[in-house]
Amino acid sequence: MKFIEIEIKNIASIGYARISFEEAPLCNEPLFLICGATGSGKSTILDAVCLALYGTAPRLDGYGNESFEDKGLNVAGGEESVKISNPCQLVRRNTGESFARLTFIGNDGKRYTAMWHAMRGLKKRLDVKLKADSSLYCHDSDTTVNKRVAEAVASPNVTGLKFDEFCRTTLLAQGAFTRFLNSRSNEKSEILEKLTGTEIYSRISRQIFRTYSEKNNIYEDKKRTLDAYKFLTPEERDEKNGAIAAAEKELVALRSDLSAIETATHWLVAVAETETSIKREEQKLAEARSVASSDDTAEKQKTIADWNATAELRGNYARLNELKPKLKVIAETETYLHARYSNLCAQCAEIGRKVEACSATLQNLNKSLDIPSDVVRMYENAAHLTAKMEEMLRIEREIAERSADIENNAKNL
Repeated sequence: MKFIEIEIKNIASIGYARISFEEAPLCNEPLFLICGATGSGKSTILDAVCLALYGTAPRLDGYGNESFEDKGLNVAGGEESVKISNPCQLVRRNTGESFARLTFIGNDGKRYTAMWHAMRGLKKRLDVKLKADSSLYCHDSDTTVNKRVAEAVASPNVTGLKFDEFCRTTLLAQGAFTRFLNSRSNEKSEILEKLTGTEIYSRISRQIFRTYSEKNNIYEDKKRTLDAYKFLTPEERDEKNGAIAAAEKELVALRSDLSAIETATHWLVAVAETETSIKREEQKLAEARSVASSDDTAEKQKTIADWNATAELRGNYARLNELKPKLKVIAETETYLHARYSNLCAQCAEIGRKVEACSATLQNLNKSLDIPSDVVRMYENAAHLTAKMEEMLRIEREIAERSADIENNAKNL
C-alpha cells in the first residue's frame, strides 16, 4: 500500500493537521523523519493512521478489559467507567467532533479512503455522549463499507495485514520493533511473506513435502512387498518345475474326465427333463379326458349345437332390427303423403268448383259486351289454375308409386 494523505482533527495533542504525501517536500523525498518536542504529536500521527484503518491505536493495545472513571469523556453507553482500550480516549477534551482520515493506494492499485469519526450528535454539544464509527470508501468502484471495516481493510486487496501485523511491520510504534524482533520464527516468517509476496513459495514447499511423503510411502510399501519374495536355488527351481509339469499332466487328465462327466450330466439332465415333461403332458391329457366325459361338457356341447342351429334365425333377426328404422321412416313418409294427398284432393275439388263457376260465369259474360273486370282477372288466372291441376296429378302418381313400394316391402318382411 501507499499513503497519499492523512487528515487529523482533535486527536490527542493535534487540534487539526493535514499531511499530503503527494505534495512537496514529501513527494520529492524517499525518506523523511517525524521529529519534534515531547507531546508535539509525533506518535499521534501514527495513532491516527491506525485509527483510520482499524479503529484502534498502538498505545491502546495490551490493556484488555481494564477501565477507569472519566466523567469528562462522556462516552456513549452511559457508563462512567471507561475501558482504557476505547479509542474515544484519544479525543481531545471539550471538543464536539474528532476524526482521522487516511487516503491510500491499496494492494490492488485502487484508491481508498479509511476514516474513523467520533461526534457528539449533530449539534456537537459537549454534554452529549461521544459516538464513534468507521468507514472504508473505494474511489474506483464508488462503494463504502460501514460494518466490519477492520476485516475489510485486512483483506488481501486492501492491505493484506491485520492490526497486530500492521503494527509490527508497516507501522512500528515506540518499542514495537523490539517486539517484532522477539517474535517467534513462524510469526516473523508469516509477516515477512506477506510483506515480500513470497508466501507462494511456502505453499509450493508444503506441496512438495506432501508429494514427497506420499511417493515415499508408496516406495516403502513396494520395497516391503519386494523383500517378502524369496529367490529359489537352481535345485529348488528344478524340483518346482518338475512338480509343475506333473501337475499339468494331471490337470489334462482331470479336464478330460471332467468333460466326459459333464457330457453324461447333460444327458441325464435332458432325460430327467423329458420324463418330467411326459408326465406333465399325460396329466394334462387325463384332465382333458375327464372334462370331456363330464355331464357339464355334454350340456355345453348341446348348447353350442343349439346355438349353431339358430344361426339363420339370428341373421334374419339382425336384418329385421336393421330394417326397423327404415320401416319407421317409410310409415312416417306414407302418413305424410296420405295427408298431403288428402289436402291436394281438397284443393283440386275446390279448384274444380272454381273452374266450373268461372266457366259458367264466362259463358254468361260472353253474352254481354261489357265484361266485368273480376271475370277478366279470373280468365287471366286460368293458366295458373291449369298448372296447379297438373301438379296435383303428379302428386297422385307419386303417392301411387310410394304405396306400391310400401306394399312390396311389407311382402318381403
